[in-house]
Amino acid sequence: MSLRTLGLGLSSCLLVAGLFGACVSGEDGVAGTGSPSVDVATQALTDAAPHAAFSVVCIDRTCFGDAEASSDDVFIASYSWNWGDGAVTSGGSSASAPSHTYAAYGTINITLTVTDSIGQTSSASRTLQLAQPPTAAFVFTCSNRICQVNASSSSGPSLIINYHWDWDDETTTDTTGSSASHTYAYGATFRVHLTVTDSFGNTGGITQSLVVP
Repeated sequence: MSLRTLGLGLSSCLLVAGLFGACVSGEDGVAGTGSPSVDVATQALTDAAPHAAFSVVCIDRTCFGDAEASSDDVFIASYSWNWGDGAVTSGGSSASAPSHTYAAYGTINITLTVTDSIGQTSSASRTLQLAQPPTAAFVFTCSNRICQVNASSSSGPSLIINYHWDWDDETTTDTTGSSASHTYAYGATFRVHLTVTDSFGNTGGITQSLVVP
């Protein structure tokens, strides 16, 4: 509760618990007396409902929620995550980044409900597809410092759309096809890492040692 005097001819306002406001007029009530009249008016102030928003990142069957995009004009007192499989996680911080591991792959629906300091709520939902991640695999041949690699043996339940090759010489290559080639500047043993990404955004990786003559 606070009362601030702004001077004659102005107004002073009283804010009570964020719900009601009262203003006092500072104008003279009687000419020449210098005594201010008191004209009190009350006005209800609105505490707006919160806004629920979140993002989710899933790695295999484990999903991580982030509710930092949620907001309220005062503060959010509680975050409740309904993971769509009967499990619920509740917490008091948007930064807690709760996680949940599902028992099986499939379509999931996640709902976040936020509650503000006076009990108002807001909810947001997202539907996601949990799919088994792809398996990365490749074969290679190297001759005269040129290595040919082929990842056509990589597989997964959905289409692989990207092959990311880390050649272990501070260079990388991204391809949409399963084959690639790379020329090394010198002979050595290099640990080449392949990351494959499918149409659901799931990834799989493998590392192999290439002996470059």
